[in-house]
Amino acid sequence: MHLSQNPPPSSLIALTSLRSETTQAQELIQDRHPELAHLVSWHTNSASFHPSSTSPKNLEHPLNPMKGYMGTSDGSAAPAEKDYNDEDESVETSQQKAAGGYDLIYILDSIYHFPPALPHFLTTAIQSLSPGGVIAYTDIVPPSNFPSWLGYWILPTALGVPTRNLMNRPKDLEVYKAQLEKIGYVDVKIEDWTKEVFPGFSKFLWTKGGFWKGVAKGVEWAFKNEWKFIAVRAAKQE
Repeated sequence: MHLSQNPPPSSLIALTSLRSETTQAQELIQDRHPELAHLVSWHTNSASFHPSSTSPKNLEHPLNPMKGYMGTSDGSAAPAEKDYNDEDESVETSQQKAAGGYDLIYILDSIYHFPPALPHFLTTAIQSLSPGGVIAYTDIVPPSNFPSWLGYWILPTALGVPTRNLMNRPKDLEVYKAQLEKIGYVDVKIEDWTKEVFPGFSKFLWTKGGFWKGVAKGVEWAFKNEWKFIAVRAAKQE
């Protein structure tokens, strides 16, 4: 999608936690845009950067705000990592400046999987944006009356979603927006796409049969129980 723009971006960094997805994406680019393949830098790693880790792979993480400046694999210092509690909504952003920064961070339907919790990821992400840069993603938000036994014991294992991304989520979209603004984002726009996504997605999964029928039932259950599928766009102050 990004390489199909005219003109294409001057550089593109691709990050996923699964080696199979990296390989699949590389093959796709070689097939559709072989002349632009040199613009893409590939990374197979967790989406979340952990400032307290000094492993070379972590220091070269695309969302390390000090990459190429301080936090490099030569052992230079990295910013301290804050320990986020489930109830913690008072997130502060680091004032350290990245060398350069991204114009866009685009997350394709996966942010609710990112450990240890969304506030951690969104805080590190804003440090890697250039002034005026944008983050865009979709998120799945449980209802405010979501039972704790599901959030703590069943769904984290079944869905591969951290408990903190299921429990104590914003009770409505206004609170969601306020939390992003507290981190430091501006021009926050949130749209509820639930009715446009869940019914059609469920029907599609039913056509795949087998295991996917069970997933389709899960999507239908989420829709009936007032889970939300939202689209979010926010910027870093210029």
